[in-house]
Amino acid sequence: MKLFNLLSNPFTQYIILIFLCLFITSTTSQFTYFNYTESISGKYANSNFYVLNIRTYGDGTSLVHVARNISTSAKTSNFNCSGLNLEPILRLRVIKLNGSVVEINSQDNLNFDPVNFCIINNTLGKIMNPITIYPLREQFILVNYIVAINSSDPTTYEEWGQVIDWNGNSLRCV
Repeated sequence: MKLFNLLSNPFTQYIILIFLCLFITSTTSQFTYFNYTESISGKYANSNFYVLNIRTYGDGTSLVHVARNISTSAKTSNFNCSGLNLEPILRLRVIKLNGSVVEINSQDNLNFDPVNFCIINNTLGKIMNPITIYPLREQFILVNYIVAINSSDPTTYEEWGQVIDWNGNSLRCV
């Protein structure tokens, strides 16, 4: 009997399917739980934290972008945010595999335009975050952001990037 004829037999297919299901259900997965408490000090201590983005390095280390929502009536500059107004600090958390957390809080050394701290819905209804993070290699992060020539005119927005390290130091502007 040829192998092809054997595999086309419904009884043989049924036996292969049972073995495959047994193999899948016999594998075990290991869940690891992680608990971390954010510092609540600062000007907006009563504001809620939001996780805006989570990325992963090749070794499994996580890079998390968190931000605090500030009141829509609070203005951080002369920019009028029509969406979710965020505290003007880039807050990144590097969660290592051993459970330790590296906090990166860059407020002054990156000089982002206020438009980067406003989460809005675009014309298609999709939520848009002007800041996007990308893990590069261990110790390095690419941060994409908006530079606005005129903050009230979206056609003047340019997308820029900076490479920073885990200490929050800007290494290169791209």
